Amino acid sequence: MNNYSNYLDLLTINRLHNSTLAKLIRSQFTYEELMTTPMRLHKSKKYPEGKWVGNNPREILTTSSHKFEMKNGKKITTKGVYLSPANEVSFQLPMFQFTMCSNSGLCAGACINTAGQMVYNQNKQARINKTLAFKGWPKRFCSQLLEEITDESRKALQRGEELHARNNGTSDELWERLIQMDLFKACTPGFTTFYDYTKFGIGRIKGLPDSYHITFSIDENPNSVKNALAYLKAGYSVAVVMHENEKMEVVDLPGVVDGDLSDHRPLDPPGSIVVLKAKGEAIKLPVGQFIKSAEFVRALNRAAFIVRAPCVV
Repeated sequence: MNNYSNYLDLLTINRLHNSTLAKLIRSQFTYEELMTTPMRLHKSKKYPEGKWVGNNPREILTTSSHKFEMKNGKKITTKGVYLSPANEVSFQLPMFQFTMCSNSGLCAGACINTAGQMVYNQNKQARINKTLAFKGWPKRFCSQLLEEITDESRKALQRGEELHARNNGTSDELWERLIQMDLFKACTPGFTTFYDYTKFGIGRIKGLPDSYHITFSIDENPNSVKNALAYLKAGYSVAVVMHENEKMEVVDLPGVVDGDLSDHRPLDPPGSIVVLKAKGEAIKLPVGQFIKSAEFVRALNRAAFIVRAPCVV
């Protein structure tokens, strides 16, 4: 069996393990309690009266995946991790006070956890349990995550595909401080890259692993535009959330990418402006702060043409 701790920054992991928060979580739960699916009555055509299912080890990666056809005919499979965004755990369990998105603003109340199947209590509880397991047992959690990615990479390789993993489906953790990503990639056939969105400023890209593709998300923060231009200058992409009617005005501009056609950002040209349609509670937000206008994107695009550098991430 592979020793996945070889791919972890154990100094950082141990510091997190010995934190006050981690000790508090371990005093209230076991890893098995958090990472075991609950029993529930499942009804179907085969079992109209219902059948009890559950009590299985909880997987960290989502079971659903997306595939993308590359120009060379090769296919990419993606898998994601969906932890609790922002302060979701603290709202549910006030004894645990922490955030999973330290730079969140208005987006905290309009995250994608307010859209689609994310809103269901069953999925919310799964996010909370996995987040507590991550915070309470960071080494065990990260080792399980890498084991699952390795297994999915092996399956992808057998199909003639490659695997990409997104660890921050609904969070904004600095995974590059926990996982030695380049080493893991080099030792894992079938695996190509990690990728995520982030709200951390330009300082994050210093020393960022080659196997980690990140896209900066613009919001209402006064420094957001400054950071966005710095990301673009360094060859990274930035994402802008818009209402659909505004988005359609700019989606065909040079340098702009329709992010709703695919959420797989490593396929975007370096230095792209990725426009995304507001979803969930974000639909209710006015234009001007977190939600941007077509005029804003046009102005950003003009500025981007000036600062963009011909570099590849």
